[in-house]
Amino acid sequence: MSSEILMTSLELGFDILGYVWDIIRHGSRLIGSI
Repeated sequence: MSSEILMTSLELGFDILGYVWDIIRHGSRLIGSI
């Protein structure tokens, strides 16, 4: 496994984590406002 592939998968993983974190944050805010 080359380092380039590793870096690309890490960047993709962080993008997905950030996306999921946004959904969780906004979701909890919506639940809290109900």
